[in-house]
Parts: sequence; C-alpha cells; structure tokens
Amino acid sequence: MPTKNELEAEVETLKQQLAEVTGQTSNIAETVAERVNGYVGHAVEEGRERAHQALEAGRQTAQTVAHDTAVRAREAEDTVTSMIRERPLMAVGIAFAAGLVMCKASSAARHRS
Repeated sequence: MPTKNELEAEVETLKQQLAEVTGQTSNIAETVAERVNGYVGHAVEEGRERAHQALEAGRQTAQTVAHDTAVRAREAEDTVTSMIRERPLMAVGIAFAAGLVMCKASSAARHRS
C-alpha cells in the first residue's frame, strides 16, 4: 500500500498533468477560433466583392438602358417634329382625336365610380 507521501506526490503529478491538458485544450480552442474567424472573414470578404461586382454590373446596365432610352426618345421626338412640319393639318387632327378619346375615357371613368 502506498504511503501518504507517495499518494500526495501522485496527486501533485496528476494536478500538473491536468494543468498541461487544460493548457493544451485552451491552445487548441484558440487555434480553432482563429481558423474559424479566418474562414468567416474570407467568406465575408468574398461576399462583399461579389455584391460590389453585382452592383457595378447593375449600375452599368442602368446607364446603358438610360442612354438607349434617351436616344430613342430623341429619335421619336425628331420623327414627330418632322411629321408636324410636313403635315401640320394632320397633326392638328390627330391631336384633336386624341383629346376626344381622352375626354370620353375620363367621362366613362367618372360614371363608373
């Protein structure tokens, strides 16, 4: 049977071993946390970059559509202006007819309400 001193020495050894295991576990946990933070940081940065690229692509598309729309509006304006100059009476007739149609539509909408 072990003596009291031997048991105390064994308990002291076990305490030291437990402290070493605790320290190693703490180091492992810190390493895992650092790696996870690295992965998360990388994923966030990659997501940020993708969002920036999508935003830039959307901005460019909007600018292209706005430019194309402005060009088409100018062409339509030029066509209408040219038609009015070439056939002023027909333009007045079309405007009068459009006014009548709008008046009828407005009147019909008021009667339905």
